[in-house]
Amino acid sequence: MKDFQAINGKVFIDAILKDYYPKIAKSILHLKEITDSELNLFGNALFHLFNLSTCKYGCAGGGHLIESFAGRVYNHAISSIYLICLEFYDESLSLIRTIGEINNLTFLFVSDYPNSFDLWKSSDEKARRNKFSPAEVRKKLAALKLADLLPIDSVEYGELSELYIHVNASTRPNTHTQAKQAYVGGIEQKEGFEKAYEVLTRQTIIASMHLAKALNKDFVITEINKLLKEIKE
Repeated sequence: MKDFQAINGKVFIDAILKDYYPKIAKSILHLKEITDSELNLFGNALFHLFNLSTCKYGCAGGGHLIESFAGRVYNHAISSIYLICLEFYDESLSLIRTIGEINNLTFLFVSDYPNSFDLWKSSDEKARRNKFSPAEVRKKLAALKLADLLPIDSVEYGELSELYIHVNASTRPNTHTQAKQAYVGGIEQKEGFEKAYEVLTRQTIIASMHLAKALNKDFVITEINKLLKEIKE
């Protein structure tokens, strides 16, 4: 894309968080432990998701389903950042699970195009729930020999579901320290911050690449891969 310009991802994140809540200004100090390169990558992934969802890179026409996926991921990711900085780690992780769910579905669409995408669009609500539940999507990807490349596998999906969404006999809110102390309300826990931030950035980066692929915006994938390579070096 000729008019595409790379941005400073850290500046983009700072702009999102600026003056939102006083508590964010305190909690964001954790980001000092994250390198500028890592923040730049995360910020660029968010930036691309916003642009993909709003047709900034050109409108593909049609029903804008994939663009809506990108918008949902962006909104969940931004909400997750706020919740992390406000120290509601469980609630952040519940949103991140949805991002992972969208990532698996998008991965199936681009890996089995147009079959799965057309079937998903044409199915009624009941059939869609049965044929494209999270478990069924993972099975379909496994049948395509892509189980090792799942954006979110059954183990991680199950953990996020059982610990941070569903209630069970061992449910304890906001428990992220080695002492296993449960907290009601936003309480700073370094372990909670690190876990939620790691899962969020990983799933957001994956989303930016798969959704770009689905919309034929390969320059986004090239840019993200370039930033990933810089971090590894």
